[in-house]
Amino acid sequence: MLQKKIAEIISKLKKVREENGLSYQKIVELVEKNGEAVSLSTVKRVFEEGSESYGFQYENTLKPIADAVLGVYESSDTVTPDEADALKAIIDYKSDRIAELQAQIEQTEESYRSRLDFLKDQIALKDKRIDRRDDMIEKLLDTIMDIQKNRKPEGDST
Repeated sequence: MLQKKIAEIISKLKKVREENGLSYQKIVELVEKNGEAVSLSTVKRVFEEGSESYGFQYENTLKPIADAVLGVYESSDTVTPDEADALKAIIDYKSDRIAELQAQIEQTEESYRSRLDFLKDQIALKDKRIDRRDDMIEKLLDTIMDIQKNRKPEGDST
């Protein structure tokens, strides 16, 4: 599902690049100006025909390129319809990604809860075993003490 969103982002970025007449080299320069790095060959791959199906990662590859192409770090009073569409596609992707990460967190939390419950049960079982062992030791000690009390001392003939 997210890959479909990424493909949509790439498609929208292609339109914005064409609309703004940005060369691949110019995109690389804008990315660098924003303090990030993406190679010229990567930029070319993102914008080549059929690249929507390549499986690019948003965070590492597309985000810096999108920020540069959409002029995220530049102040502007106008946003073209294509830029708005691209930004909407990015927001949709991020919303879906957040939902996916929240689901992963919930799944991880449930796994940890399950493990904790299991460990608590194991500790309770061991505590019961220790208590039973302590009771047995106490009874054995009491028995030994009773035997020693009732035993006649040596040399006592009465």
